[in-house]
Amino acid sequence: MQTHFNIVQLFVEAALKNPEGIAIVHKSQEITYGKLLQEVRETSELYTGKGIAKGDKVLVFVPMSIDLYRTVLSLFYIGAVPVFLDEWVSISRLRLCLTVVQCKAFIGPLKLRIIGLLIPEIFKIKIRISPGYKSLNSGRKEWASTELDDSALITFTTGSTGQPKAANRTHGLLYEQFKALRDIIQPSVSDINMTTLPIVLLINLGVGSSSTIPKFKVSKHNAKETQFCFHQMKQSKTNTLVTSPFFIRKMAEYLLEHHQSLPDLQKIFTGGAPVFFPEIELYKNAFPQAAIEIIYGSTEAEPISRLKAEQIERHSDEYALEGLNVGSLCKESRVCIIPIMEAQVVINSENELDRIRLAPGQIGEIIVSGPHVLRDYIDNPEAVKLNKIFINGICWHRTGDSGFLDDAGNLFLTGRCNTLIYKDEKIISPFVYEGLFQHCKSVEIGTIMEINGNVTGIIELKKNFTSEAFRTEISTLNLPISEYKFVNKIPRDPRHNSKIDYAGLKVKIQGG
Repeated sequence: MQTHFNIVQLFVEAALKNPEGIAIVHKSQEITYGKLLQEVRETSELYTGKGIAKGDKVLVFVPMSIDLYRTVLSLFYIGAVPVFLDEWVSISRLRLCLTVVQCKAFIGPLKLRIIGLLIPEIFKIKIRISPGYKSLNSGRKEWASTELDDSALITFTTGSTGQPKAANRTHGLLYEQFKALRDIIQPSVSDINMTTLPIVLLINLGVGSSSTIPKFKVSKHNAKETQFCFHQMKQSKTNTLVTSPFFIRKMAEYLLEHHQSLPDLQKIFTGGAPVFFPEIELYKNAFPQAAIEIIYGSTEAEPISRLKAEQIERHSDEYALEGLNVGSLCKESRVCIIPIMEAQVVINSENELDRIRLAPGQIGEIIVSGPHVLRDYIDNPEAVKLNKIFINGICWHRTGDSGFLDDAGNLFLTGRCNTLIYKDEKIISPFVYEGLFQHCKSVEIGTIMEINGNVTGIIELKKNFTSEAFRTEISTLNLPISEYKFVNKIPRDPRHNSKIDYAGLKVKIQGG
């Protein structure tokens, strides 16, 4: 690939080939590729006129919508760098992020621009622009010339505590990620894809397929939203669904409860949170005609491995208390399991790496390398030291996840390294118990924690079930759990509403 590359050219080429094709559908609006390209060119001219130039960092605080993609593509077009924050981010988190990355402009709806006047880090940003479209009857014909190593997009890691890490996604990295995910999802011009994942919609725009943004808020979900999404998928004949496990679970429950089906849906991809066997079984029952695949990855390395739904059944009992099978490695990924260490890891050669590499079946930290792996963070050398290992110029990312490889090269997860419990010279993984608890009909979600030296089960029961019903279900299992605590709600991550927020749970249980 040439040295000069701007990620926006994938969209431009797709739009020129398929100008009449529908690019994005959102609520009652839809836009063709030709119209979106015209608006991107005109909006990029508008941004240039407002004083935004190549290399400038621009805070983009726009919900997933046609406006968001027009905004991001326009910034790519002029070589500016969108700084993307999730809409669920708190004000304190937003302020922290803006101390890490200094932005020249802020693009957001009027309400947020007004609120921003009360936030010092936003108030000092002089250029504030609405994401809405305004025709200029002109526009830039050529996109800015950028290098593979130039910053294209800045996102933040999902951790809710501590100093945020600003992931520096270059044009070259976005292209490698595009290729890796394209090879898995295999979108085509004829596809009608529903997705809640912003990066996946960018991939769709790079190949010319149609994307539908569902009316679905993870943080404020209600049954009417699921019903609306069902009718949306039914009417549009959606054939591909790429979204979080939470979305798929809610859709599956709706279909089974109302005896409905989506016969046009042929492919389902999900990731971002663990998917245990009982949930896979739910998917299969609700979408019997669809090929279902689970993707494992992280902000810094997406994808790492992949697993077809039918494969998980064969291992569900064998590894019930060992780990969660997340499948075979993607062709771009090299994975190594190393001993779990909190401090910086320095390895100077492949031979040194081989010496500490753990054998199949041994639990350690998962590290990954490949062309799609993020190499650095914005102005944060300490984060690079702690999270990256460079060997002869090759970057290995420390995922912070624990797991092991089996003899066949399949990857198994055993949860976050910092949640493992060391007791009686054994490693106990809360993560695998979360999978075990999902087999219980009485449990909505559950995990284990070490409290005062004892392994304690933390259980959120389903409605209409009692703690006695749960104890009856597990009475035949010989589990190393001293006691159980029952809570009304176990905190989840705000992005996918699927992963347990361990820090939040610790505060809830222990008060700190």
